Amino acid sequence: MGVALHYLGRDREAAEKLGRSLAANNGEASLYTAFWQHIVAKRSGTVPSALETQLNAVTGREWPYPVAEMLLGRISPDKLLEAAVTEDKGVQRDQLCEAFFISGRNTYGRVRLYRLEHRLKKV
Repeated sequence: MGVALHYLGRDREAAEKLGRSLAANNGEASLYTAFWQHIVAKRSGTVPSALETQLNAVTGREWPYPVAEMLLGRISPDKLLEAAVTEDKGVQRDQLCEAFFISGRNTYGRVRLYRLEHRLKKV
């Protein structure tokens, strides 16, 4: 529901909904929920991101941990792509798909912010 709200442009509401989902769950699924909550929280600018807290609860460093590191600015998108490479080509395909998608969503948000700031400077 939170991701659907995000696609409807209701980012503040989406971030709050995803935050409630995080509070009710744990495990790998929660890390994916935290990715979305982080993206929409950053975009809305009104709700704090829960990604750092969620990441601290994860015990391993395997996938999707590198995705969280990239979203938090700890590694570059290129390093994320490197982390997606594995011997199992099926798993690698899936991880590369996730890496490209999340990197794109993250970049899109930064480009929108840059454009907004540029417009405000003209005013």
